Amino acid sequence: MKKNKKFNPKEPATNTVVAPTPVATAGTTNWMHRMPIVLLVLFMGVEWIGPWDGIEYLGSQWLYLMLVNAVAVGIIYIGRETYNEAIQQLFSLRLVWVYLTLGLLATVSMLWAVNPTETIVCLVRLATAMVSFFHLFLLFYKRTDLIPWIIGVVSFFLYVQAAISLLYFFKGSGELTFSELVLTMRLNAGNKNIYAAAMVVKIPFVLMGVFYYKNVWRIWYALVFFLDATTIFLLNSRTALVAIIGSI
Repeated sequence: MKKNKKFNPKEPATNTVVAPTPVATAGTTNWMHRMPIVLLVLFMGVEWIGPWDGIEYLGSQWLYLMLVNAVAVGIIYIGRETYNEAIQQLFSLRLVWVYLTLGLLATVSMLWAVNPTETIVCLVRLATAMVSFFHLFLLFYKRTDLIPWIIGVVSFFLYVQAAISLLYFFKGSGELTFSELVLTMRLNAGNKNIYAAAMVVKIPFVLMGVFYYKNVWRIWYALVFFLDATTIFLLNSRTALVAIIGSI
């Protein structure tokens, strides 16, 4: 058997070319690692968008969501190699295909709609909501390391909402009727039920913080939950109250 040739430092090296392997810089890696939280903050900020000189709040808020989704598309495209597995898992979920079927049926219904213009507006909003769900799934797929950040961001927005609503309520007590007080508490939402629903969907994250932490942070999340439950109770939204019980 032929012996292995020993390395001789005096022997001239052969001209072998080794292709350089691309190495991601630490700055790029950290930037992509934190982008899901940045986009989560942008998504949560939709409730703070005003009318933008429009007739109602909803038009500007849906437009804002479209812009955030456009940013999310760019982020996912930049890191498309990272999200390949997440994309495959997304379209393997039955719930996703239920949503897509619903969107298809809604699109076909435009053929016999009484008001085609309103149908197109609703279809755009439905598509925006579906795309937002898809983006959140892709961004947080297998990112359990971001759970404390998610809980913190959601609870912060919920705390600000509840604090401002309660401030408006107690500030207007004695000057306005109860119905008028409720209208001041809904901030930028279309009505009190939409506002209550927007608060209820955040409650599971706050409860997760209560059970997740064993230190002083538990007191913070319990305080946020108390303020949120009080606000929803004052809004007098029965459906939201039932939803709170379900969340607990």
